[in-house]
Amino acid sequence: MQVVRFAADKKQFARGLTAATAYAAEENRKFGIKGGGLQTCGKFMDAMETGSTEVALYGGWIEGFITAQNQHNEDTYDIAPWQTTNTLLELTKSLCNQARPDTRFIDTFAGVFRILFPARLQSESAVVGISNGEARSIAYVEVLNRVQQALRDDGYEIADNTGGVDQAPIRQLMDYQRKNGLVATGLPDQPTLFAMFFKNSC
Repeated sequence: MQVVRFAADKKQFARGLTAATAYAAEENRKFGIKGGGLQTCGKFMDAMETGSTEVALYGGWIEGFITAQNQHNEDTYDIAPWQTTNTLLELTKSLCNQARPDTRFIDTFAGVFRILFPARLQSESAVVGISNGEARSIAYVEVLNRVQQALRDDGYEIADNTGGVDQAPIRQLMDYQRKNGLVATGLPDQPTLFAMFFKNSC
């Protein structure tokens, strides 16, 4: 299975923002925008930098937006199969850093959406638990398959995917984490997945 990289470089990541400016005008129609989507990058960045409780407004808006897109896009089960809400907020912050302060939040997040979409989970995948000592995590089986393939691509010898993670990939994932300056949890945590799939992209 081929691992789909989310973005190859900074230019490709920035193109998400360029494409986002046309988001509200797609199909030449207007629609009502609710909640955090109406706010600006300037207000969002202020909330992120101060740790304001308003960050929850943007996080909730993102979760609703992703859920709606999962429901209404064909060949789509989950557009953000491993990204937590905090990761999506940080990605949006990266694009807002490149945008004008008065850019609407919905238009900026549309850029994130366009980056995520090609690597979406297209069909339902089982969710499994992973453990390494006392550390615990859960992930879609398909995400674990992508992690294993990414490790293979990086030169690690890993047996064919079996729909789970055995101790050998955990050990090799720990080695990958150490080599990339990450905490060696042996789990596909957010910093590790970000390094694998967003490397050199922001």
